[in-house]
Amino acid sequence: MFWLLATPAFASGYYYIDSGVRAIGRGGAYVVGADDLSAQYYNPAALGNIKRPMLNIQGWAANQVVNFDRADEPENDLTFEPVHNESPPILEPQLGYAAPLGGIHPVLKNTVLAVGLYVPTAPYLTYPEDGAQRYQMQSSLIWQAYAGPSVSQKITPWLTIGAGLQYTFLRVEESLTSTLCLLPDPEDCSDPDKNTEDPASDLDLAVKNWDPFELSWNAGFIVTPVPWLQIGGSIQPPISYSAPGSLTASFDEDFSLASQIDGLEFSDPDTTLKVTVPLVLRAGVQITPIESVRIEVDGVFHQWSTMDEFLITDMNMEVNGAEGGFIEGQKILVEDDIHFLTGFQDAISVRLGGDWQINEWAQVRLGGHYETGALPDATLGVNLPDSSKIGIGAGGTFTIAKRVALDIAFAQQFLGTRNITDSEASQQALWTSLANPEESAVVPGKVVGNGVLSSSVTYVGIGASVYFGAADSRAN
Repeated sequence: MFWLLATPAFASGYYYIDSGVRAIGRGGAYVVGADDLSAQYYNPAALGNIKRPMLNIQGWAANQVVNFDRADEPENDLTFEPVHNESPPILEPQLGYAAPLGGIHPVLKNTVLAVGLYVPTAPYLTYPEDGAQRYQMQSSLIWQAYAGPSVSQKITPWLTIGAGLQYTFLRVEESLTSTLCLLPDPEDCSDPDKNTEDPASDLDLAVKNWDPFELSWNAGFIVTPVPWLQIGGSIQPPISYSAPGSLTASFDEDFSLASQIDGLEFSDPDTTLKVTVPLVLRAGVQITPIESVRIEVDGVFHQWSTMDEFLITDMNMEVNGAEGGFIEGQKILVEDDIHFLTGFQDAISVRLGGDWQINEWAQVRLGGHYETGALPDATLGVNLPDSSKIGIGAGGTFTIAKRVALDIAFAQQFLGTRNITDSEASQQALWTSLANPEESAVVPGKVVGNGVLSSSVTYVGIGASVYFGAADSRAN
């Protein structure tokens, strides 16, 4: 009866939100014009825009507002209070050092080397444990980071190429609620007239997994056919993670069958989460109509359909029946791999941004973007509120000392308000027969995703760059 203990809590994915203070200020249009360590992330060929050694340290906070007012069921005497994301802003760091190598040897005069740590930004979500959204998500925290060297090389006066070697890790902590269904027919578990969402039937699930080491790479190019025009692109291949960790299932003290099992919490400390994050293709065109102004248009493709499932393997969870109960003496093992389909679809975005060098000490930035969502409305929910979105950003770089520049940025991303009426997001329900406990199955429960969902994300970033060597005519 406890096959449900193997059902993964990894019910959401995550999605990239553009990283880097200068990039955020440009609305994410930073494939060609990147001129700090964020080039390692967007396009390593753009490291060639760095004209003198620089130490770059930056960080930004992303606060995601999510509100969900689940549709009431008056015919079943069920009303739901609105819920919202209660997590504090997630803080993201970036740091590194880049230097042109021409001073080492004349052969390296067109080479720039960088070493740094850089991250994509992912949502941080926490909802009430007993809220109306609990069957989709209780909490989600996902961390991913890249670190390593990158290099750019100017091959000809009009062609620069770049590549990076990446050490990367992934950590996942997520939880949600499932339900025990004791109705006579398993098909009744999805019937809203018969499934009453009794909290005494709730089963809380949590996963904690961490893959500490995977290797990857990225590469890019920039072509300059004429001095005022640059064309560039980059590729980040898919990355497959295999993250060891644990799966825990716990019942409340008021659980309806608490007297039938030996304990209220069960855990498998040696599971493995397998997931592949998507291929990312970036392309951009930048024009410089006058020396002090740069304008860039980019397109970005995320192949989210690559992440068509999450797989939990190495399952070995044991549940014992309580003394005197109807499964006394039985030992139930959960050993099957779990495949969880996501419904993700590919996403594309268009970005427009640029900067203006006002004077020797001040540069300002402005930009915006539109991006399609990675989920259709039918599977959109609090676990991943990733609908189509628009965003705007602004920022600047200010030279506060001879060799020190301060970066600031502010951006807002709007995911809109969706009135979801045809949701396919349902409970994960364990149907079991009291007459024959071994006759059990994991089946779809009632739909729990209908309602009004809205979301927005606010970014605030600050960074500092310390320059070494001779000053360049254009502040970086």
